[in-house]
Formats: sequence, C-alpha cells, structure tokens
Amino acid sequence: MGVRWKTLLAACLVSGGVWAGEATTWKDSDFAMYPQYCRARLDNKSKLMIPVWEKKIGAASFLHVHHYCFGMKAVALAYANYTDKNRRRFFANATVSETAYFLEHAPEESPLRAEALVTQGRGFVLADQPDDARERFEAALEIDPNLVDAWAFLSDVHVAKGRKQDAIKVLQDAREKLGDQKKILLRLKELGVSAG
Repeated sequence: MGVRWKTLLAACLVSGGVWAGEATTWKDSDFAMYPQYCRARLDNKSKLMIPVWEKKIGAASFLHVHHYCFGMKAVALAYANYTDKNRRRFFANATVSETAYFLEHAPEESPLRAEALVTQGRGFVLADQPDDARERFEAALEIDPNLVDAWAFLSDVHVAKGRKQDAIKVLQDAREKLGDQKKILLRLKELGVSAG
C-alpha cells in the first residue's frame, strides 16, 4: 500500500472512531447483498467455498478480495449516510483506501480489477474528488469497455463538472458500444437527448 493510502486509511480510522468497524463487520444480511466471494473470504462457516473462488478469480485475488468487499460495503454506507457529510466522507475515504489496497496487491490481470476501479471511482465521487473518479472510470473502461456503470458514472462526473457535451459524448459512445442500456438511455434523456 502506498504512503498516500496508508495516510488516508489512518485518517479515516482516527476521524471515524465508532464508524470504523461498520464496513469490516459483516452479518448474514450483508453477505446476501454482495458477491459470494465475500462470504467465502470473510465467513469462517464458508471455508468449503474457498477453493471454488480461488479457481474462479485466482488465488492471489482471493487472498486480498476482502478489501474489495469492505470497499463495496463502505460505498453503500456512504450513500446510506449521504446527508451526513462527515459520515459520507468517512465511508467514501474508506471505499477509496480499501479498494486501493486490493488494486495494489491483487494481480494486474485480476478479473475483479475493472469493477474495483469503478467502486473506487464512486468513492472518489462521494469524497468530492471528481478528477480522481474520472481517472478510475476511464481506467476501468480500458480494461472492460462493457461496464455499463463505468460509462454511466463517467458521464455523471462530466455533468457535475458542468461539461454537458462531454457527458453526452460518453453516453453516446456507451450506447454505440453496448446498445440500448437503461442506465445510459435514462441519462441521455435527463440531458435532453432523445433515444431515437
């Protein structure tokens, strides 16, 4: 983990206090909401699933996947606490730091890399760092140009920065690549572009 992310993680833990364990403490209801590799990695009752997931995503990715799981839960908590600026920022920063750990330690060829970049980008959006978010969404699309969420969130960043035409271009590129996806069409409609 780079010095920047260690510093960010330390700041999160100090400033968050009582919130620090919310993303890393999991109940059965949490496991139902996230990919099954999270349960295999975090739930001692699911040890029989470990070889299955090591084969599916690679042993090195599986070794560090719990950090990605923590990042996914943290981004959900950031949205759930959106109106509480301090909690939102805490969980946004936790999203960024947890996914950074996964991205730095999992192999470059990890099948979860693009999705982890999208999750990290969402954390940056919630932490009011749109340029970092844009870089993550673009990096995710370089790996997997079929990620609808990466296209959608990238367009959202452009809209937030007042770059409507850039957002429309991103969405039109997405539509050309992926066809008529609901998330893309809705965003185009919101920007005043007909689906025809």
